[in-house]
Amino acid sequence: AAAAAAAATRVRSARLSHAALRVLLRVVAVPSTTKAWRRQVGRLFGAPPFLASLTRATLPLWARVVNAWLSLETPKAAATLLLSGKMGVTAGVFSSRAQEAEAQADLLRRLAFSLWVGEHN
Repeated sequence: AAAAAAAATRVRSARLSHAALRVLLRVVAVPSTTKAWRRQVGRLFGAPPFLASLTRATLPLWARVVNAWLSLETPKAAATLLLSGKMGVTAGVFSSRAQEAEAQADLLRRLAFSLWVGEHN
């Protein structure tokens, strides 16, 4: 019974997540709303669990949202933001080599995602 309840909760959570992303896409499409969503999308994209939380259903939606967020910056500024090390997993002053390696891997995953969702010339 507990497993069925947990599965039902996951399905409900996935549906809510998908619905919220669809609403966010509507908001992102309106140019005058940029100030309302810019910082929040940046925080979500920079959150450590962001990439692990992507699902088959949410990936295309997040791709469009992140592309809209990155298109607000010049290409150079967007790359600087992504490579600054302020997003995702960060390694502190007293971190181990494993933590530093994880931070670098996380940075590369975000950069790869950004390149994948970005506009192709």
